[in-house]
Amino acid sequence: MNKIKDGKIDLIVKEAVPLFLEKSISDISMNEIAKFVGVGEASLYRYFQKKQNLVIQISAKLADEVFNHYFSFEQKLSGYEQISDFFKAYGKVFKEHPEYFKFINELDAYILNENVQEKKEYEDMVVRFKNIFDRAYEKGLADGSVKKIKNCNTFYYASAHSLLNLCKFLASSDVLSEDSLQDKNGEIQIMTKIILNYVKD
Repeated sequence: MNKIKDGKIDLIVKEAVPLFLEKSISDISMNEIAKFVGVGEASLYRYFQKKQNLVIQISAKLADEVFNHYFSFEQKLSGYEQISDFFKAYGKVFKEHPEYFKFINELDAYILNENVQEKKEYEDMVVRFKNIFDRAYEKGLADGSVKKIKNCNTFYYASAHSLLNLCKFLASSDVLSEDSLQDKNGEIQIMTKIILNYVKD
């Protein structure tokens, strides 16, 4: 019975993803989700007691897909090369799926506004990204391709947050007329180069 239920939950999450990438999280109702995925609203509430439970599962699924597709690096690469690919992956995701960063931008606001408490599944996914960086950094220290950073955790969060927030900002709707003139991919590349210059030995 649990396998059937888990399968139904996974199917609903998968089917609902396009809706959440197209529209703002706050604007989507449970009724709209139910119609979009082809289930009754009562059935939807049976699997997800609150909208925020579904939102977190969708965010975890999207993070998992991005992680598996863009953050898998060859082990034969040097530590620096892996770190380089890690940060360049942000730009690749932005170029191919800017809607992902738009969703993450809305997710942050949604979690704060709705005071979402049960977000462990998404948080666990976020930790996987840092683990990839940590392994690459340790390898870089061992093979001499990166320099010793006094506080590596601070460096990681400062650099990852800078790139992530830049991608989220650039993926949002243009506010000023000059925003449409931006070379958004170029901005991300410049930020990436700044980060990589700091870590390279």
